[in-house]
Amino acid sequence: MAGDFETGNYKDVMCLRYCFMHIVKQKLHEIMMEWNQHTRRSTGDHLGGIPTVFYGHPELQGRVNHKTMVERQDIDDVITLCMPPKQRGIDGVEREDLDNLVQDLNGQFTIPCSIEAAKDLYIQLRLLL
Repeated sequence: MAGDFETGNYKDVMCLRYCFMHIVKQKLHEIMMEWNQHTRRSTGDHLGGIPTVFYGHPELQGRVNHKTMVERQDIDDVITLCMPPKQRGIDGVEREDLDNLVQDLNGQFTIPCSIEAAKDLYIQLRLLL
């Protein structure tokens, strides 16, 4: 249908990421914080408690800390080997251009903080690009 989002259209993908990425990151952060603060119930031989405490201080639960020291070069090698290919998305120049365009549209630059605001901004940007 005309006017719908197209996954193969670079400008559509760029605008979508620009408009919604802040909300996605915010929601993921909330989920992470909730997960790290919740308490696990004891079941069978599994201990109850807070996941971040289990991970950071296993000795408090009578478990063994299996962390080992590694060389910085080993870390750099793993990062290089595991680095995903650069995804097409918002680079610094595109972000600055879109920030300026949004400022021209609204008279000020504001990051959308709700899904509705992000959707409205996305529609406005698509009409301009």
